[in-house]
Formats: sequence, structure tokens, C-alpha cells
Amino acid sequence: LDLDVRATGKVAFVDFTNACRKLGVAPQGKLVWNNLRQDKVTPLEFHELDPREASNLEDFAETLWCTVGFDLAKAWLFLDANNQNYMLFDEFKAGVRNLGFDGDIKLLFKGLDTSGLGRVTRADFEYIGKVSRMGPKRLGGIGTKNAITELITWVQRELGGPQELLVKLGMASGAKDIVVGDLAARLTALGFEGDALQAAAKASRVDGGTHVTADTLFALLSGGKPRTTDRLPPQQQQPSRLARSA
Repeated sequence: LDLDVRATGKVAFVDFTNACRKLGVAPQGKLVWNNLRQDKVTPLEFHELDPREASNLEDFAETLWCTVGFDLAKAWLFLDANNQNYMLFDEFKAGVRNLGFDGDIKLLFKGLDTSGLGRVTRADFEYIGKVSRMGPKRLGGIGTKNAITELITWVQRELGGPQELLVKLGMASGAKDIVVGDLAARLTALGFEGDALQAAAKASRVDGGTHVTADTLFALLSGGKPRTTDRLPPQQQQPSRLARSA
């Protein structure tokens, strides 16, 4: 975070060298960059600078995906039980353990604690959405929140995954497509509170703009993964624990 002054999840050459200069390690900084990059155009990513910490963060991002559909706002509300807008380590540790994370919590907390004062704020926590590679990929590579990302998050959090949605839509082994209006109506009936019509319309663009096939819907909601079977995988038969406890 000290290097990523623009808070984009990536670090450009100029920002990297400026940060190293402020830290008094300008020569070493250039050596590090040259070892990682052959050019000065492509920005560095977190996983290149610290693979171990990045792997630990991605494990936590996977936990967030499985429990809240990578909905960072919902995850924060769950973790910040006292509504303080910050968490000390013990609170953070208890919360992420309750989410099911079994990685290195101390390393995760230290990386998110930008102030170095032993606390993680909501802004610190939401930075996960920028630095994680898994989260944006699961959300279809969409960088900003819109009807599709809301639908992806909702399906994962409330239903347990895209295959379960297909089952509820009657598209798992029977009907293989659905018209836009019907899809929007069914999503609303299932409890989706976002813009169902906009989500359905955007999903239909792949198939011509009037209907959505089961394969297209599954791929869209799973980050591009193809359907390999019509049978519901055991791990997707139940929604997340947060959805069940809501």
C-alpha cells in the first residue's frame, strides 16, 4: 500500500521509484524493478513483490467469495460487529475465523493496516477488491459495480453458485434458454434486489439480445468457467453461512 499511492492495485515505474527514493533505497529500488520487469511501461502487481503475502490474501479472497460472494461491504458489516468503522487485531482475528479463513491472519492484518497503528479501517479492507486477482476474475473481470456484478455476488452468496440458479430457473437439465423478460421476472421472484432487467439484458448480448442460454448464464456467473455437468456439485447445494444466518 505504501507503493500503491494511487490505490489501483498496481504500481507504475514512476510511483515505485519515487516511493523507494522517499525510503532512501532508490538504487535498490531500480534493481528490484529491473529484476521483475524488462520495461518501464507495465506496472507491477502485488503478487510479484511478495508472493507469500499475496497467496495468503488470495486465500482470504477465496473465503470471501465462498461466504459472501466477494461482497466486501457485507463482509465488513459482519466483521465490524461493533460498528466502529475500524477493527483491532483481536476483533479482526475472531471475525475472519468465523468466516472460515484458516490462513495467516496476522500477516493479512499487517498488510491491510496502512497506518501501522494496529487497526484496519473499512477503506483498508476494501482495498482487497483492488489488489486481489481472484475477486475481479470471479466477477467477470468487471472493475466497477453494476447489475451484473451484483447478480454474480447475489447468486454466490444467497444461492451457493450459478448451477443452483439454473436449477431454480428450471434450466439445469430441461430448458436451455430463457427470454430476457422471463429471466428478469424470475430473478426478482427469487429475491434478487438489483436491477434484474438490466442484468438479464446484458447477459443476453452474447446470444443475440433476446434470450440467454444456460451455458452463457453459467459462464457469466462463474467468471468464464464452462459448464461441465448438469448435476449440482455437492459444494454448491447450500448458500453461504452468512446467507443462511441473515
